[in-house]
Amino acid sequence: MSQIPSDPGTDRRRRSLSYDELIAMFVAFLTLGSVLFWGLTRAGVNLFGNVGLFDADGAPSIVGDLDGDVAPLELPNAELDDDDVIGFGAAEIVGAAGAGSALGNIGQSAEKATQALEPQRTTRSQSVTTPDDTDTISTDTAPTPPQQEAQPAAEREAAPEPEEPVAPPVPLEVTQEALKFQDVPDGYWAKPYIDALSERDVFDGIIVDGVEAEDTFKPDEPITRAQLARAITKAFPLSDEESAISFSDVATDFWAIDFINESVKGGYMNGFTDGSFKPDVNVPRVQALTAMVTGSKSAADGDAGEIVKRYSDADTIQDWAVPKVAAATQAGLVVNHPDLSALNPNEPATRAEVAAMIYQTLVAQGRIDPIDGEYVVQP
Repeated sequence: MSQIPSDPGTDRRRRSLSYDELIAMFVAFLTLGSVLFWGLTRAGVNLFGNVGLFDADGAPSIVGDLDGDVAPLELPNAELDDDDVIGFGAAEIVGAAGAGSALGNIGQSAEKATQALEPQRTTRSQSVTTPDDTDTISTDTAPTPPQQEAQPAAEREAAPEPEEPVAPPVPLEVTQEALKFQDVPDGYWAKPYIDALSERDVFDGIIVDGVEAEDTFKPDEPITRAQLARAITKAFPLSDEESAISFSDVATDFWAIDFINESVKGGYMNGFTDGSFKPDVNVPRVQALTAMVTGSKSAADGDAGEIVKRYSDADTIQDWAVPKVAAATQAGLVVNHPDLSALNPNEPATRAEVAAMIYQTLVAQGRIDPIDGEYVVQP
C-alpha cells in the first residue's frame, strides 16, 4: 500500500504554530512565576531556606537554617516594623539563588519565617546567656518605677524630735527599823504613814530647840516651817532650781539651816517678802499642800474652781491657793482627817497630817507603794 505524502505547506504551518505556542507558554509561566514570587515575598515567606547569601569576597553573610539559630544580617539604617522584613529586589534574589531554588522553598511555613525574622524586630526582650552557654533566658525589661518624692524641708523641720527617755523614779528604800514612838499607838489613823517614813529616816522624834526626843513624835501638834523643811529634804531628791536665800531670821548655826537652804533651792519652800523665813511658825494646811504641789510640779487639769467645790469649806480657800489645792486633789495628795469633805485649809497642819501628805506625794511620784488609807481624798 503506497503512502500518501503530506503537503509540505501544511507541515510548515504546524511547525510554526507549535513554536508560537511554546513562546506563549514560556511567557505565561514566567509571568505567573513572577506574580507568585512577588506575592510570596510580600507575605513574608523566606524562599531560600538554608541557602547562603555571600558577600563580595565569597564569605557567607547568613549562616544556619530556619530550624537552628540564625545570625541576623545587619544592614545599616534598616528600619523594621511588625509588617516589614529586610529584603532585596526580585532580580537580586533570582540572580543569587536562582528561580528554581526559590520555587523549591515555597513550602516553608510562615511561622518559621517569622522566627527567623524575630531578632531583627524592635523589642524590649533581652537575651541573657548563662555562664555555661547552655540556656538562654528571656527577661523583660520592666519600666523604672518613679522615685519617691523627697519629704519637703518644711515638713522635716516641723516633725517633732523624739523625746529623751525619762529615767524611772528612784524608790525610797528602807534604811532602819521604825522608831517606837510611845505617843503613836496601834490603831492611830496615821501610824502606817509615820512608821513607813520613820523606816526611811524622813521623820524622827520631835525636835525642840535642837534636842530630839527619839520616843516622842507628837502627831497632833502643828508642824513648824523648820520641821517641814527637814522632812522635805529627807523625803525628796532636791536639785538647785532656785538660788539660796540668806534669811534675816535664820542664824548660821541654826539646827535646820541646811534643810531650809535645800528646800528653798529645790523649789519646795520660800521665804516671806520681808526677807524672813520664820522657821518656828506653824504651817497652815494649804501651805503644806502648796509645798507638795510646787515641788512635785503637779498642775490642775480642768477648771480649778470646779474641782475644789467637792470640799464643804471651799469658799475659805484663798484665791491664790485654789489652783494648788485643785492640783493636790487630782494628784491624790490631800488627806482629810476625820472628815473627808472638810479641807480646813487655814488650820495648822499637824505632824501626822504632813506625814500622810508627804507619803501620798511619794506615791504620786512612783517612789513608794500606796497605803490603803481611808482618809485620802480620791481624785
